[in-house]
Amino acid sequence: MKPRLDLGASAASRWTVCKASPRFILENQHRIPKQDTQYSLEGSLAHSVAEAVLLGKDLPTGATQEMAQHANSYAQFCRDLAGPGATEFVESKVPLWYYPGRNAIIDFAAATDTQVTIVDYKYGAGVAVDSFENKQMAIYGRCFIEEILIPFGTIDLTDDTPIVLAIYQPRVQRDDQNEPWRTTWGELRRFTDDNIQSIADQIFNPGEDTPLPFRPSDKTCQFCPAKEFCTARTQDLLGDFAPLVLSDPQSVIDTPEVVQLAPPEALDEVHLRAALAVASGLSKWLQDVKSYAEARAKEGHAIPGFKLVEGRGQRQWADEAEVAKLLKPKLKDKTFTKELISVAQAEKLLKSQSLSARFKNKLDSLTVRKEGKPTLVPESDKRPALGSGTNEFQAIED
Repeated sequence: MKPRLDLGASAASRWTVCKASPRFILENQHRIPKQDTQYSLEGSLAHSVAEAVLLGKDLPTGATQEMAQHANSYAQFCRDLAGPGATEFVESKVPLWYYPGRNAIIDFAAATDTQVTIVDYKYGAGVAVDSFENKQMAIYGRCFIEEILIPFGTIDLTDDTPIVLAIYQPRVQRDDQNEPWRTTWGELRRFTDDNIQSIADQIFNPGEDTPLPFRPSDKTCQFCPAKEFCTARTQDLLGDFAPLVLSDPQSVIDTPEVVQLAPPEALDEVHLRAALAVASGLSKWLQDVKSYAEARAKEGHAIPGFKLVEGRGQRQWADEAEVAKLLKPKLKDKTFTKELISVAQAEKLLKSQSLSARFKNKLDSLTVRKEGKPTLVPESDKRPALGSGTNEFQAIED
């Protein structure tokens, strides 16, 4: 299939903000590795497990006990949210109303005479996602209603019909876990007209005099497939160091220059601030560069001066029972170790249980937070300052 502009629902939080990104990604398809990661493969399998549980089918090959437990909780969450007597739709393919010829896959949708419910299953454990005014969920909701419910007359819709949009993340712990976005059909239409349709129209038909903008940020660039080589992102990460951005990356190979970094103790307050402002972004960028280079190398693109080798895997016992028999006469009670599970592990295991207020209060009273090491953060951080830092900077200046 010929590549087309990437205006998919799952990337809506990026392309509705960074409007230049879809065409930039399309024009640089040849630079983007196509290899799946272990996280994407795990997520695909977890979705297959969830689909099987909702449809009452056998679990797919490779399904783990943890995936099955989360899938059962997800199925219960969906049905509780949809309400009794709901007509269910699982893994439904629906056309994108704003992008003819392209589709979206909705994990779970349901309709009753009085409500429409959409749930998106996110198995990743790293990034918490809010459902409120979530553009991906808004797209799913409108697509489902306009492409399935309205054509088949499944529900008598009015502007006041309740629409419930939820994201289920079983491996992310937070206070407002899985809180749905409750809106109406009229509000959802207006929201998608303003935040999806109008922006898609701009991307499909850009003005000749005003180019579409790049809008790099941690959130916008996080899952962008072109983030490793996007100059706009690099300039944003470098901040005051932006003049160091090379207009021609090939010059690094053709005319290499030795760049000597000043020792930290030689930096004054101005340069310390400038370095700290870009440190976090540069660290992320360097990790992205490494991941990108490894992916390219796996596809057969050689990196001058580097090679792809087998990683040093962690040693483990091939047969724990046999090892225990062999070690126990020598090590006796030191053969096994026991330790109490962590606070996070306990919260995860207790999540599916009904707990009394007394039990929760008792557990909270037994939970303490160790004092962390002092660390430098931007002033926008919500934590109170330990001190002004005046003495430290004065010492550097002296």
